[in-house]
Amino acid sequence: YRRSRRELALLAGGIVAIWATMEITVLALTGTSPTLTLLNRYQHVDYLTDLVLPFEFNDQLFIFPAAYALLTFWFFERDPLGSRDYVSVGAAVFLVMFALIFFQPAYAIWLVPLLALTIDRDGRLIGYHVLQILLLGLFAFHWGTQMTTDLFLPLNPSGIGALPDPQTIIGAQVPAYWFLGLVRSLFTALSLWMAYRLLRTRFGLRGARPEPTVALVEVLDEVG
Repeated sequence: YRRSRRELALLAGGIVAIWATMEITVLALTGTSPTLTLLNRYQHVDYLTDLVLPFEFNDQLFIFPAAYALLTFWFFERDPLGSRDYVSVGAAVFLVMFALIFFQPAYAIWLVPLLALTIDRDGRLIGYHVLQILLLGLFAFHWGTQMTTDLFLPLNPSGIGALPDPQTIIGAQVPAYWFLGLVRSLFTALSLWMAYRLLRTRFGLRGARPEPTVALVEVLDEVG
């Protein structure tokens, strides 16, 4: 939401001030750092560094943090920026995150709010999002009945409870790990492509021009 370096500095300073206030307050009251507690005890934080490119001498490159930093630096280099720019980049960040980290399907609902504010002007992105949902449904087979048939148990406990595990059905046709790996690979490719299209449409990457509707909205924003 910044239009100048001063606004960017104020925003960054405000974020640091909020974090420092929470950190010092909780540390004084409990003797425990909430930041270190979050980093050391919560598995969801580990998901952000699951995808690793190993180097010599135990050196490592964490793929998602590197990709996130690149997007952030690229975003800060563009000036001026407004709320619509932030929404598009935010949607792209979430798409990149879910493309490159381990996650449980239920958390993919985080994709929806920002996508709902961006893909309405691009029919292809709506179609891609529908395909995303279908792939997520297949990816849920990774958890067997827990995230598939068990969700429907209240409708008919005895009948649905007797259904076979989806992984058993898959394993009878092809190796389950192969099927789930293929589904995840397609989901990753699709999510990265959606992120690219969002950025291309909004910022005109590789010389592409923003769609007329987007350009009109920008003009109205300027006038309003």
